[in-house]
Amino acid sequence: MRFPSDPRVISPRRRLSQNFLVNPTIAARIAAAVEAQPGDVVIEIGAGTGALTQHLLALPVQEVIAIEVDRRAIEQLQKAFSSCPTLRIVEANVLDLRLEGLGIVRTMPARVVGNIPYHLTGPILFWLYEQAKSLRRIVLMVQKEVATRIVARPGTKAYGILSVATALIATQARILFDVPPGAFYPQPQVTSAVVAIECNGSSLVDPQHAQTMALTKVAFNQRRKKLRNALARFLQQHCGTQWEQLAALPVMGRRAEELSPQELAALASDVYRFAKSEWQP
Repeated sequence: MRFPSDPRVISPRRRLSQNFLVNPTIAARIAAAVEAQPGDVVIEIGAGTGALTQHLLALPVQEVIAIEVDRRAIEQLQKAFSSCPTLRIVEANVLDLRLEGLGIVRTMPARVVGNIPYHLTGPILFWLYEQAKSLRRIVLMVQKEVATRIVARPGTKAYGILSVATALIATQARILFDVPPGAFYPQPQVTSAVVAIECNGSSLVDPQHAQTMALTKVAFNQRRKKLRNALARFLQQHCGTQWEQLAALPVMGRRAEELSPQELAALASDVYRFAKSEWQP
């Protein structure tokens, strides 16, 4: 397939972190990685001028919702795909939207795909994780460094808050393939990677996950310290005099980077049990 329009027809804007995908083979691989099924709704974040969109429209889906903030790119999408009944173009900053506002609900989860702006990678990931109950699969192209953090395991340098958050809402997260700078216009100075995340039906706003993330953020702010030291002030604040009982637990002699997401969740549950109604993440 040929691109419906040259991605270079508009000048990339640095403030939007625009690096347009210009390699059709990579675009086709990303679309295939969505693993769309008949009747699915696919949300594309950062559609640009349609390099990936055209491949998504070839999938057996009910609808492709292309979200784009740049009015110039919107006009190119409208010209290129005016005859496509399964395409809905939404002009907006994705962070200003909610999935339910797009008609996406938990009983009919959607699939998300996109080449997201590097400077918004973190906010967009957590935006998705907070609504992950309504998502089935997430396929994103991000900096390889970020992809490594998404899939990192305990005890590794890359393991951190993002790794824990991903594990809480996913049954699996893995890097599918790398994407060289030459696949973009203009070429970024870093290698990118495509990561696939299988959602498990929960989200970070679920009370237990919210508690786990509150504790995880505090613990990783001082990741080299043992937990009894890294969490001392946090435990004193939320558990009063009972914090000493928690500080005596064997797990408190370890560092945050050594604990699995499941262990962090169990510790958060213990803290909440002592804090009871005092702790509201």
